[in-house]
Amino acid sequence: MKNQTLILTALAALTLSVTAAAAPFTTPHTFAPGTAIKAADMNDNFGAAQTELRRLDEKMVAVVHESTAANISSNWTCIDNAASNGNPNALVFVTHNYNPGGAGGNYSLPTAGVWYTSGKWCIYYEDTSKTMPAGITFNVLIVRP
Repeated sequence: MKNQTLILTALAALTLSVTAAAAPFTTPHTFAPGTAIKAADMNDNFGAAQTELRRLDEKMVAVVHESTAANISSNWTCIDNAASNGNPNALVFVTHNYNPGGAGGNYSLPTAGVWYTSGKWCIYYEDTSKTMPAGITFNVLIVRP
């Protein structure tokens, strides 16, 4: 039950962050039923949509993070990525990735969270009695404000 709640919370947060990032978008032209549409007006709307998608694409970065001896400290591992480094206002979402690149991997059972420290976002095990082993992979979505 706790895992389902965490997953639903993460999905809700992701939906809200993407919605907030997309909120300013409007199309240059609106159309009413039964009226003729000019190709130039449609092209303007498509151009505006393409510009907005590019803007959103620049705000979101998806990476696979792997814990290594170099980035582990006790029960946490730090993400080293230009999109999140030095950015305490970023929205960072993580999920365990058991099968990175289809090659199999290590299963990570403890519940994980993220926190910002010393200029980087880190993934930690909520159960502090568990140490973060090397070779654990996470899907990471970084949304820049």
